[in-house]
Amino acid sequence: MFSKLKSMVTVSIVALALSITPAFARTVIKLPHSLDVKHPVHIAMLKMAKEVKEKTKGQIIIKIYPNGVMGSERETVELLQNNAVGMVKLSSLTLENFVPVVTTVDLPYIFKNEAQFNKFMNNKVGQEVLDEITAAKKGFTGLGYFSAGSRNFYTKKAINTPADLKGMKVRVIGSDAAVTMMKMLHASPTPLPWGEIYTSLQQGIVDAAENNIPAFYTSRHYEVAKVFTWDEHQFSPDVILINTKLWNKLSNTNKAILKTAIQHATAFETALFAKQTKDLQAKAAKKGVKFVHPNKAPFVTALKPMIAQYAKKGKNYAKIIKDIQNIK
Repeated sequence: MFSKLKSMVTVSIVALALSITPAFARTVIKLPHSLDVKHPVHIAMLKMAKEVKEKTKGQIIIKIYPNGVMGSERETVELLQNNAVGMVKLSSLTLENFVPVVTTVDLPYIFKNEAQFNKFMNNKVGQEVLDEITAAKKGFTGLGYFSAGSRNFYTKKAINTPADLKGMKVRVIGSDAAVTMMKMLHASPTPLPWGEIYTSLQQGIVDAAENNIPAFYTSRHYEVAKVFTWDEHQFSPDVILINTKLWNKLSNTNKAILKTAIQHATAFETALFAKQTKDLQAKAAKKGVKFVHPNKAPFVTALKPMIAQYAKKGKNYAKIIKDIQNIK
């Protein structure tokens, strides 16, 4: 009798455990990135993580690891592919190395201005590129974007025309678009790790670098490059990826919550990035940085053949290029 009662109690406890486990099941997602904790992207990701935790009632917890503590952007993508992390944020320029069609987004002057770029991140063309990333079947799925503003040259002299770049050693990120662009401008593309730019500029190993204002200021590159040329040659977004196996395990409800949280974070980050760019430009000016606004037309003309060159790489390249150019 006691044995039978004991069995009944055991069965009841197991049944109770099974009934409550799903309600308390948690998915913890590690999300590394290379930016500082004060950067708009990091702040926006904290906002995203908070919304996801609240809307999923704690079922999904996103833990963010800033400052490159898990390695370079390329290394974090490899961690993503090996299921060591669940999500990553990286520049589209780095993503080119894994999904070459992403180069279409990084082509110089493919976006006429920042307003057109901002529309891209939030419309069907932006989703088209995310779909291409997912379709590449590299072990990750494209979820969304964050603004990285415009990329511009900074050096010790003004760059008023493409001719001013001739023979200059320009630090670039290791991307096909960046290297090809510099060669087309008759400059010498010099891929270097981010952490080596300051001393390389200081010692003359490179003559120039290029990036956005927040990166220029927070890295203190203004100390060794006193001229910032607003040529806006690229608007290369940051991209949010998730491990495909993890994505497929999420319920449709939680997938929708995550995507919506990213969209909210994107809008927040875009506004914050614009404000920080304005504020840091003013601070850089007080540090003695000269801002040059060249006529962009000669740069656009010099690099226009590059767009035609990439449009010939395949139908998907040509379609994305055309669709970006048609964004009003």
